[in-house]
Amino acid sequence: SLNNIGVMYSYLDNHQKALAVHRRSMRIREALGDTIGVAHSLLNIGLAYNELDSLEQALTYYKSALALWQRSGDHRRIALVLNNLAAVYQEGKQYQKALTYYQDALKVYRTQGDRWGIAHTSINIGALLVEMKRFSKALPYITRGLQEARTIHARDIVLSGYEAMADYYVGMADYRRAWEYGKRASALKDSLFNEQSAARFAELQARYELLHKEQEIKLLQKEHALRAMELKRQETVRNVLLIGLVLVLAITLLTLHSYRLKQHSVKLEQAKNAELQSTNMALQQEIVQHRQTAEKLRESQEMLHAVLDNIPQRIYWKDCRGVYLGCNRNFARDAGVDSPEAIVGKTDEELGWREEEIRFFRKCEQEVIETDTPAYHVVEPQRRSNGQQAWLDTSRVPLHDAHNRVVGVLGMYEDITERILMQEQLAEEKERLKVTLQSIADGVIAADAAGRVTLMNPVAEELVGEKAAQALGRSLEEIVCLKDADTGQPVSGLREKILAGKPIAENLPHLVLQPRQGRERVVEVSAAPLQAVEGRASGVVLVIRDVTEQKKLQEELAQMQKLESIGLLAGGIAHDFNNILTGIMGNLSLARMYTGKRNRKLQNRLEEAEEACNRAKALTQQLLTFARGGEPVKEVTTVADLLTGSTLFALRGSNVRCEFDIAEDLWPAELDPGQMNQVIQNLVINADQAMPEGGILRVTARNVHLPQEGTAPLPPGKYIRISFQDQGVGISPEHLKKIFDPYFTTKQKGSGLGLAITHSIVTRHGGYIQVTSEPQKGSTFTVYIPASEKPTRENQETKSASAPGGHTVLVMDDDETIREIYRHMLNHLECEVEVTADGAEAIERFREAHAAGRPFDVVILDLTVPGGMGGREVLEKLREIDPEVRAIVASGYSNNPVLANYSEYGFRGCITKPFNLEVLSRTLEEVLQREPA
Repeated sequence: SLNNIGVMYSYLDNHQKALAVHRRSMRIREALGDTIGVAHSLLNIGLAYNELDSLEQALTYYKSALALWQRSGDHRRIALVLNNLAAVYQEGKQYQKALTYYQDALKVYRTQGDRWGIAHTSINIGALLVEMKRFSKALPYITRGLQEARTIHARDIVLSGYEAMADYYVGMADYRRAWEYGKRASALKDSLFNEQSAARFAELQARYELLHKEQEIKLLQKEHALRAMELKRQETVRNVLLIGLVLVLAITLLTLHSYRLKQHSVKLEQAKNAELQSTNMALQQEIVQHRQTAEKLRESQEMLHAVLDNIPQRIYWKDCRGVYLGCNRNFARDAGVDSPEAIVGKTDEELGWREEEIRFFRKCEQEVIETDTPAYHVVEPQRRSNGQQAWLDTSRVPLHDAHNRVVGVLGMYEDITERILMQEQLAEEKERLKVTLQSIADGVIAADAAGRVTLMNPVAEELVGEKAAQALGRSLEEIVCLKDADTGQPVSGLREKILAGKPIAENLPHLVLQPRQGRERVVEVSAAPLQAVEGRASGVVLVIRDVTEQKKLQEELAQMQKLESIGLLAGGIAHDFNNILTGIMGNLSLARMYTGKRNRKLQNRLEEAEEACNRAKALTQQLLTFARGGEPVKEVTTVADLLTGSTLFALRGSNVRCEFDIAEDLWPAELDPGQMNQVIQNLVINADQAMPEGGILRVTARNVHLPQEGTAPLPPGKYIRISFQDQGVGISPEHLKKIFDPYFTTKQKGSGLGLAITHSIVTRHGGYIQVTSEPQKGSTFTVYIPASEKPTRENQETKSASAPGGHTVLVMDDDETIREIYRHMLNHLECEVEVTADGAEAIERFREAHAAGRPFDVVILDLTVPGGMGGREVLEKLREIDPEVRAIVASGYSNNPVLANYSEYGFRGCITKPFNLEVLSRTLEEVLQREPA
């Protein structure tokens, strides 16, 4: 019972009282040697501390409960406690310990074949790994958990799995899939809500109406029954006492009368011997009267015994020594004797009472005798012979002799167990209704027919910003302030509309609730009148659901779809533009070769034109980065040059001055220059906007070894640490933790994507970004990216443009201008070249050359061919002909992972459009010298 009371206090959020009750329960169970009960108490104490955010105390009690259940071998409880321990460590950011306990729990569930536990724990592990940024390991757990949950139709676990998948893809910056799973989660929530909402509302209304009315009826019936029983009992006591008093008086009078008759007879005999005959006649008459009186007395005694034996109360009387003088038949039955006569002369010790009951009875009786004071309606517990608990309503009065001395005690009691149980059931019904209203996730508010609030659950208190104690009795319109989400106009006539069965607000999908305290909330409201027993409306009930986050998610998804469309458009433009730039840059490169160094002015003009193409290429690369959103196309890059150039470019025309502090021996890094350029420019522009009046931006770059020289949560190794320190307005603490969230912005015209994309790019490069800030003093963004041991292209040995000469090359590209650029460049490099416009022709040319014993040394394949086979598909066919084919993939745009990891798909090299003669020559040389993978 104490354990249940503690659980109820926890449900009521009174965790301090719950702790006190559970500790008392634990002490009792320890005294009884109830190990399993002690383990339950330890777990409940741990849960209470967990709710109070006392994590250390919660861990202590969880571990104690775990030790007891491990000894008892209760595997289900062991897994439950392991899950609780893991959740506490996860909340305390001790991720590795949390992961260990989750995995131990999963092992136990698998051993027991508990499919629900397997699904639930797998998704917990996956969600934890997402929080730890260990995305590659998180996905299998979430997937297995979802599969198991779907198999057992555990829709609540499926919902948790969808939410975990959405978080996973947000962490992977795959916002489209994140949106898909968010949409599934939202749909499942809506489904669960739609399936349960009507039932919940109907159940709530029915339960409220039925419970409220039935409780009123039951309460009235029970009160009526109790009142009738009380009146009947009082009447019986009054009748019994009256009859007893009458009988005692009658007996006394009869005895006195008889005595006087005898005295009178003796005197008559002595005084009037002469009148013997008449006296004898009178005496005979007196004898007849005496016999008649005795008969009446016997009849009265029989009537008294009949009354005593047929009333439901148990009655007994004793002398001052505790010896029974008599009882009625019901008491004799309770005492275990055959008849009331059999109890005369016995004591309580000779009957079937238990020792503790005898002591209690004797104490109460002695108190009545010693104080000469009645004790009425004392409720006393009694244990029946079958072991059931019973309750007695007992009254005791002192018995007096003719001299008004106390000579004994008369007791009477009746069994009121049914009445007590009815009262307990009534209290349980009230508590069940209270718990139901407190446990549902929606706000519930009820009002009477006059519109005065009569009930509010805790969720409703939070939504309207008022405590129930302050809201009860006040106007419903005063407590619930609803407005049109578009116009801001208040919804009027709330009570009248509900009583009339009309919708609260027509053609409005959502309403805005303005609480007394806190921010406005977007809500969905269901309402209905409460019907009284006679059919009239006795009040109204409102069910309010907070859909603020759901509405926000829908808006974010719409924004994401809009950005996705823009990204596709940008990608298409970049692809076509790169093809055009390839023709321009290729011809410029050839022109520089043809003119030689004799015409220096022309060379300078061509070099400037080629530099302009490079800038256009960089701009196009930014479009590609925005459109692609996938894995970076990495190459070994000199970070110092990239950092300097991108920063200065972003600050053109700004009143902010930049100070560089870059280590001279800064390591290179393997990265996507276009994506990293976007990271640098986003951070520089962010710093520039933080200093509208101008200032100094300090850009620092250092070589570091983790974890010795930094706090970033990255694997040990060599990293390049880049810091951007501004002197701007800073970031408030409440905004600091949300700056990398998609669509979060404090700027009036900001999209909220710059820092989110920056975080995503850094993460995809295996790096980490962190920020520190102090309002009005500035912010510092620090980026860690892995260093590379490979040399940059600038540090590799420079080869002449004619090095690949003497080789045969097959080119496939759908653009005729680019095919001609390939032809002229390769001819300049003294290579034999054949060009094709589609994949089928390239395969046929390759097959013919291979069959003739003159295979191509290198094949250059365009990755994307509209309406035909792309480079990846063509290479698969070519490798069927010659597994050792040397192939180079070329593209101006693709979101395909081939460019990022071309070697995994069989390619030996990669060319990104646009390119010049030097790039083509160097790539050919590398491919011809490289051994097969």
